[in-house]
Amino acid sequence: MRLFQAADVGSAPRAVSSSSFVYDRAEETGAGTRVEYRASGAAPCPGTVRGVAQVFIQPSYGTPEARRYGAETLERTVAIGEHADLLDPADLARLNAVHPGGHARFWGAKDKYDRRMDTVTTGDVVLLTGGKRVRATAEVGHGFRNPAFARRLWRPGPGKCLWSNVYSLRRYRSVELPYEAIWALPGFTEGDNFMGLRFLDEPKSAAVIELLGSQGRGGMPGRPPHPNPGLP
Repeated sequence: MRLFQAADVGSAPRAVSSSSFVYDRAEETGAGTRVEYRASGAAPCPGTVRGVAQVFIQPSYGTPEARRYGAETLERTVAIGEHADLLDPADLARLNAVHPGGHARFWGAKDKYDRRMDTVTTGDVVLLTGGKRVRATAEVGHGFRNPAFARRLWRPGPGKCLWSNVYSLRRYRSVELPYEAIWALPGFTEGDNFMGLRFLDEPKSAAVIELLGSQGRGGMPGRPPHPNPGLP
């Protein structure tokens, strides 16, 4: 992994090495500082601002409808350009930038989570759960609010609640991680079945990211990276 030392916006970042687990993420803030997101470990390089990537847990396999949704947009990728007519130009541009191959996996959340989903950003980590285990892990590519796009992707049945929040995924990995592995981390409670969409605080997020980093290359356990780097 590579870190990027803080620099003025628009200038080329200087790569520095680190032995700690770090996500490939260098965001530019309005203050003109590159912000690096990491789990924990070595002290930050001089002139850098650091934070922990947010982790959230989402039940995603518990109902026939959720499994149908997953078959459409988790088990396979979606061609972004085929839905450009429903996407805001800014969202379309961001999706194409984050997923240069033109394809991405997508998932979503109901409108009751609007305020929390507004905090989700590129590089945050989601654990998709079902059957008392983590079934998949991924990083968020781009999150946005678009009920029409969600309706086209998932085609909810009559009377079913429509997702309004949508987020793309990158570094998606199918895994079989039992809840016991999460319960053993600091701050978690044995027997917690993670019902509903759950956003973790910074210490718990850091602990989960460290666990994922110990499970496999790139911080995500499971399958090796896709042989075609243009696809997620």
